[in-house]
Amino acid sequence: MSRPLFTNNASTVLARAITPTDTILQLTAGTGQYFPQPTLGNYFMLTLVQVNNPEVSEIVECIDRVGDVLTVIRGQEGTAPQIFNLSDSVELRITASSLNLFSGDSSASNIEFTPYGFVTATNVQSAVDQTIDKITSNSNALASSTGSSLIGYNEGGGSAVTRTVQVKLQETISVKDFGATGNGSTDDTTAIQNAINAVIAQGGGTLFFPAGTYSITSTLTVPGAVILKGAGPGSNSLPTFPAVTKILWNGGSSPMVIIGGNGNGTTVVGGGMSNMQLEGNSYTASRCLVIKDLQRGVFENLYLSYCSDAALYLTNTAGLITGFCDFSNIAIQLIGGVHSTANGIYINGVSSGVDGTTLCNFYNCTISHDNGAGVLIGEVGDACNWIKLFTSRPFASTGIGVWFSGTDTAKPSGYHHFVQPIVTAGFFFSGAGKNVGTKIDNANWGYDNAPNALLMFGAGADEVLCTDMLGFAYGRGLIGENHVSKINDPMQLIYVDSTNKAVITSAGAWKYETTGTAPVDANQPGGAIALTTSTVLNNISAIYAPSNNASGVYLIYNVAIDTVVAVNQTANTEYIFGFADSTTADPIQNGVYIKYNYTNSPYFQCVCVKAGTATTVTTSIGPSSIDNFYIWSDGTNVNFYYRAVNTYILTLLASINTNVPVVPLLSLYRAKNKSSSGSSVASLFVYSHKLGFIDEDGF
Repeated sequence: MSRPLFTNNASTVLARAITPTDTILQLTAGTGQYFPQPTLGNYFMLTLVQVNNPEVSEIVECIDRVGDVLTVIRGQEGTAPQIFNLSDSVELRITASSLNLFSGDSSASNIEFTPYGFVTATNVQSAVDQTIDKITSNSNALASSTGSSLIGYNEGGGSAVTRTVQVKLQETISVKDFGATGNGSTDDTTAIQNAINAVIAQGGGTLFFPAGTYSITSTLTVPGAVILKGAGPGSNSLPTFPAVTKILWNGGSSPMVIIGGNGNGTTVVGGGMSNMQLEGNSYTASRCLVIKDLQRGVFENLYLSYCSDAALYLTNTAGLITGFCDFSNIAIQLIGGVHSTANGIYINGVSSGVDGTTLCNFYNCTISHDNGAGVLIGEVGDACNWIKLFTSRPFASTGIGVWFSGTDTAKPSGYHHFVQPIVTAGFFFSGAGKNVGTKIDNANWGYDNAPNALLMFGAGADEVLCTDMLGFAYGRGLIGENHVSKINDPMQLIYVDSTNKAVITSAGAWKYETTGTAPVDANQPGGAIALTTSTVLNNISAIYAPSNNASGVYLIYNVAIDTVVAVNQTANTEYIFGFADSTTADPIQNGVYIKYNYTNSPYFQCVCVKAGTATTVTTSIGPSSIDNFYIWSDGTNVNFYYRAVNTYILTLLASINTNVPVVPLLSLYRAKNKSSSGSSVASLFVYSHKLGFIDEDGF
């Protein structure tokens, strides 16, 4: 019985054209070997196809092959002999007559098969069986836990190397690889912790949190160089939008996440967190994120909310350092709820030598809080950079923007540098002797529910060098910053509250006097300075720094004054505050000051007077419109500014460049009774006085 023969992928082209009557086919040299060798009446079927007209084809039966020369029977299986040209296609295909031979159950076993690849069988039936077995085996292997290790991956670049899909996918591990659901209700604590442990076990890396809300009931600990990375933190500012990835607390009063060695005796280097929200769930979590015994961590694009103690807490174990970490685009929301004293960022290290919490960088951190602090810095926490810090306290009344709460001078908390901060209720420095090296550049106030807040206050405030948004410099430290001054111990920052004196009586002491009495050292017990005259005509009440080389002010050294005052608007009263050479002269012979005389005008006047010749600008601003006054002079020009009530913006009130005095002046606040009727009393209240020297290049 003759049988059709087959080989795999036998295909070539004609080496010469044939007519419909030709029975000899000449193949391209060397390609005949791809086709079977008919013997004993066996044969194989070929399909000829015109390359230029693929619709024209013919099936022929090959009964003999000698090298590249075939003997064929033309026009088989209903096809007609055709003309075929050089390079037309010659292929061994399975034809209908060949398939019909397999209609019986055992027919395939009677057909020869040339072994190829993994198939060792010599008949078609066995070859098919081996192929099916191989496919089944491979499918089971690919479906197993190690299946991805059987599939190759190549990036496709010119020098790319081939790896397995398993190795490629393991570059980023997902919490969902360990069973986390992210559905907001299932407890994902164990799954996430297992994922963290797995990343640490492989030497660190990134752990990805796909979009979702991951509920946890106990603290996640990350004692290794792992970056927890989500798909987006959401926003608590307008326009608000929900988090793409959120970790939601459903446990008790404990921290949500702790990153670092956390007291295990080691310091972790590397790791961090990005692109997610940590929500304390109605202030049940004590802290959203704790950094302890970690160095070189990176934290960015985070939204921390609704915890009871501190949203972001940095500390260390004695003998170890937490530091050199970067925090950028951190939003903190702590408004509302019963835990109104929660702090935004709390740095509170411990020190037993060369250790502590130090040298971290904070960029663009936005904190909304109530009666806690936006930033709280405890006993040990020094040398951090704060770029564009913003704190807001819209609904509470006692929270502090930035609070340096430490008082132990043996523990470091100085050398912080703030650049362009906007803080509600200012900077509070509780302890003296702890703030050396701290500097505040281009600062602004936040006035949320704190319209009369000072920029700096507390026992240690005068140790800090500060410039505000117009370049005015405050703080005793400026003398050591190459600023020129004729003052040995100027009132560079005087602050007033219930516990801090409004004036001091050290070198360059301020004096207080009234008409008919000798000047005495001004030693206020605290609170605002109240200057009140008697009802006698031309009676004065004044407080001033004496005009001498120890404490007199020379305008050529870029002197600046910032003051908050209040006057009673009574007829025949007059008020002067600024710089002058006399407490009693009327008119003053040399001075730069703001004047208010209710009888002459209901508006403030800006005055420069030199050797008795005055230049006066009457403004359109009255007492009810003003919160702060600023006066700045370089000895040639004098600029007068004001800040309207409950605003952030300083507005130029007047600019004068004539009759600018050149003699040393005293800092003066003076109230004077101009009435002879005996019924008038002048009252001037000084709430804040800040005097300093800005850089020589002015604003």
